[in-house]
Amino acid sequence: MSLLQDFKTRLSTVAGFAGIEEAADLAALMKAGTLPQKSPWGFVLPAGFTGGAADAMTGLFRQPYEPVISVVIVVRTIDDPKARKALATIDGLVEASLTRICGWAPESAIGVFRAMRGRLVDVTASGVFYQIDFALQDQLRIET
Repeated sequence: MSLLQDFKTRLSTVAGFAGIEEAADLAALMKAGTLPQKSPWGFVLPAGFTGGAADAMTGLFRQPYEPVISVVIVVRTIDDPKARKALATIDGLVEASLTRICGWAPESAIGVFRAMRGRLVDVTASGVFYQIDFALQDQLRIET
């Protein structure tokens, strides 16, 4: 499986989400100007990576790097005009997501996932969007 798919599978075990989808699904909803019919929903997006200092020696190249995966939590607010219930729902999902993802790694990784940042992305008349960024501590090892 891919890193993104492993992550999505693990996140889908967090109680409280109506569903977990990928970036393309969120993009399609945004383009259509709509939100998921059920709430809350999580969207998993690849968010790039950061690299550390490289170490090269005869026959080997090593470099620490951290692939970043973002989770965008979407909570509908149609019956919650001040988003009070939505924000409480998000707080619970953030805590549950951190507990489920931080410290975990797929089998092929050198390190584990850590939380990088969480932030409120947007509040609209129809929904609240909150993003959590997770980074996986890993290492490139290339025989040259």
